[in-house]
Amino acid sequence: MKKVLDWAENFIDSFSTALVAVSLAAICIQVFFRYVMGNATTWSDSVAATSLAWMTFLAGTAAVRTNENMATDFLVNRFGATGQKVCRVFAQFMTLLFALALGYSGLMLMDATSTSVVEGLLWEVTWSQLYFITIFCALFMAIFSIEKLFTSESPIDQKKDAK
Repeated sequence: MKKVLDWAENFIDSFSTALVAVSLAAICIQVFFRYVMGNATTWSDSVAATSLAWMTFLAGTAAVRTNENMATDFLVNRFGATGQKVCRVFAQFMTLLFALALGYSGLMLMDATSTSVVEGLLWEVTWSQLYFITIFCALFMAIFSIEKLFTSESPIDQKKDAK
């Protein structure tokens, strides 16, 4: 199972990296066509905004697995091993609840926008299709949180294992 989750994390990281390139390319194309050619494109704003939003969701999802989300652990580090474990379990449980809420709100958003078409793109895409990323990320946030709930060790435990 760990290999599958490692692969999923690598895929999410790679896809996020590709979205940075897509966003930068769309912005550069828009600037070139608007200010050099004097004729702005209709699709580049939607592509740049969507890729930026997707990248943010995906990077946040990957950060759940690697514990790289923003944290203030100066207080948690003052607790002993049991207190740190309680804090970690609580944090992962709250992340799991957030993932479930994100998934639910994503489903509601997809339902509400299932007939709304994104304007300016070269082909017909609904907003619902673009909002699917919330469901994908919610699913993986939940999976990564559950993994952390069952496998996380405190820094104190990790130091003991290293000795």
